[in-house]
Amino acid sequence: GTDIFEQLFYGVLEQCVEAKLLDTSEVFIDGTHVKAHANNKKYESKEIIEETLFYVKSLQKEVEIDREKRLKKPLKRRKESENQIKYKKVSKTDDESGWFHKGEHKQVFAYATQVACDKNGWVLGYTTHSGNQHDSRTFIDIYNKLQSHFSLDKLVMDAGYKTPGIAHLLFQNNLTPVFPYKRPMTKKGFYKKYDYVYDEYYDQYICPNMKILSYTTTNRDGYREYKSKAVDCNSCP
Repeated sequence: GTDIFEQLFYGVLEQCVEAKLLDTSEVFIDGTHVKAHANNKKYESKEIIEETLFYVKSLQKEVEIDREKRLKKPLKRRKESENQIKYKKVSKTDDESGWFHKGEHKQVFAYATQVACDKNGWVLGYTTHSGNQHDSRTFIDIYNKLQSHFSLDKLVMDAGYKTPGIAHLLFQNNLTPVFPYKRPMTKKGFYKKYDYVYDEYYDQYICPNMKILSYTTTNRDGYREYKSKAVDCNSCP
């Protein structure tokens, strides 16, 4: 393979930067699927090595540090921390494509492509992956391209990119992630998350009924868990 086309692509963008045509203060990233020119009935099942998500090792280290500070035992390492071998459908016609579930009753071999644009609609970067990879897994590739060529401030993305790992990566690099708002999925009769007040000094939460939720643990996903006493909840109005 050759990267000559990519060199030409970024050569043109460098001229756009010099002409002050680009505005990378807000960059919009989205992905879509493109059907592969492959027969859906001609495939074989193969063992595929699936790499761990880009933020797993960093997350594990931070969880270990947080638990150690709070005198908690280290967690046992789980399988997701290492590359996994999975069986997947591989096209005999185009083995670089991926088996994509297009709908409830429709599956095809396809490619997943990501595109990033500036505020004026200029394409700043693109990546192409097999169609069976999620946006949260492929994000790191287009992010690295953008970081190496442009000065960034805000990244605007849809719900497919809304993961703690991506948000944490951007905050670490002083960038602002902009995701769509998701309404709380609280069960009827329970307080919503925003009803609780965090007491930073004592590291605890206070519920609307003025009861305390104390720290109990930091889980594998990096979330600190706070819980109330059963007797307090039983007497809740």
